[in-house]
Amino acid sequence: MNEMSHHLIIYKYENESGQAVGIRELNMNNVISSPLGFGSARFLAIWQESEDFILPEGTAYKMDTNDEMDLNFHIKNYSNTSILAAEVYANIYVQEEGTAAQEMYSDLVLYGGSQQGGLGILSLHAPAHQISTIGEAFTISENEQINLWMLSSHTHKLGKDYDVYLQNPDGTQGVQLFEGWYNSNYTAIQGYYDYQDPPIRYFDHFLELPPGALLYHEAIFDNDTDANVGFGLTTDDEMFITIIQYTRGSNMQSPAIINELPLEVCIDDLPLSIYSDNGSGALGEGINGGYFDPAVAGVGEHTITVHCCDDNMISHSITVLEAPEELAIINHGDSGAEVSGGFDHYQWYYQASGSDEWIMTDQTYNVIEVDENHLGYYYCEAWNDNSCKAVSEIMTFLSDGIENLHAGMGLVVYPNPCAMGLLQLIISVDEPKETAFAITDITGKIIDSWRMMAVQEQIKICRPISHLLPGIYFVQNKSSGILNTTKFIVTE
Repeated sequence: MNEMSHHLIIYKYENESGQAVGIRELNMNNVISSPLGFGSARFLAIWQESEDFILPEGTAYKMDTNDEMDLNFHIKNYSNTSILAAEVYANIYVQEEGTAAQEMYSDLVLYGGSQQGGLGILSLHAPAHQISTIGEAFTISENEQINLWMLSSHTHKLGKDYDVYLQNPDGTQGVQLFEGWYNSNYTAIQGYYDYQDPPIRYFDHFLELPPGALLYHEAIFDNDTDANVGFGLTTDDEMFITIIQYTRGSNMQSPAIINELPLEVCIDDLPLSIYSDNGSGALGEGINGGYFDPAVAGVGEHTITVHCCDDNMISHSITVLEAPEELAIINHGDSGAEVSGGFDHYQWYYQASGSDEWIMTDQTYNVIEVDENHLGYYYCEAWNDNSCKAVSEIMTFLSDGIENLHAGMGLVVYPNPCAMGLLQLIISVDEPKETAFAITDITGKIIDSWRMMAVQEQIKICRPISHLLPGIYFVQNKSSGILNTTKFIVTE
């Protein structure tokens, strides 16, 4: 899809041949008889930007021999004088019937769509110069279990937030399934709702909803215009639609394996991997994909829920503690260093020059002495009883005197070996530049790669590695033609 696109929807007319081929004029008669209105077609999939839908293993969309497709491409021309060139391509990959165990279903849940024979969608109303919060409950199936795979949302430009919850039996809102303030790939809260690129949340481990389970979707519209706005087809009108994809009946997936999670973490700790296969699908505050992020959850007690809504449900309580005081470097000389005092415990770590491994030393005070036989790199951890750990910056002691981290080490992995499901990196650059990264195994096979713009002198990076088997790996970064390679070890 070219930029400026609003969406592409593919519908299918089931076992009905002879539909009009070509471009339909946009008028209410055609809309009412089309899939957008009350035609006999079913929603198949929707794209709001260029991307692939790679369905979970064992699932597929279903097309019969006589089914015909309807492609609905929505794009706004902001010019009053020029024609806008618009284009969209869709590749559909097919397989023989019976290859997939379950059909992937798709629904567009329109606000008010279940009322008045579908005409309830016209009840959507955003009054002029008002902020309106609108919501209602809905159910997907009264008779079958629903295995939820994907949730997304659709509004026009007045939409400012969009949330979906499970609804409790007493009609109150239960656990939140979808937060509109996430970014488009649902990995971080960006603090606002982007109606043009709304978040898409996948449940790699399907969320099992019993027959008749109620969901509640809610949207906030900020109408700062002089006109009342209701449901309509143009971008000057509004829509309120939850996009949902799921399978029906028993869940064919293998049970998810949950990692052992701590009872307490610090707010500045790295995200915790919930699933052993780095999947997603857990519920609760602070969930980013398959991780629990303490910084997103905030200080306090939180509940992580896995296998929601059935007899296999698992709940884990985790308390996020406040960040500790800063562990500052007070003195840093040729033969020793001192960090700030006042903590109950201290522990120093050492890495020899040219080595990749950090070693715990026997130094347990806020002062360390370094002799000529133990030159290299040091950092200190400090903590109070029943509190979070503070970590100092890395200090360098080399034969030609004190050097900063950039001069001594361009790429650092620490602690090393890694056993937390996340690779922690520190890179140093002398000026903003694009940097390429790759993780390889001992044969040189690239397992993961990415690029980023390094704009600070030191940048900390966290990369999921829970999919790696125990063994020896290498991480490389290349910038301005200079290649750095560091070995790291993944343990069980």
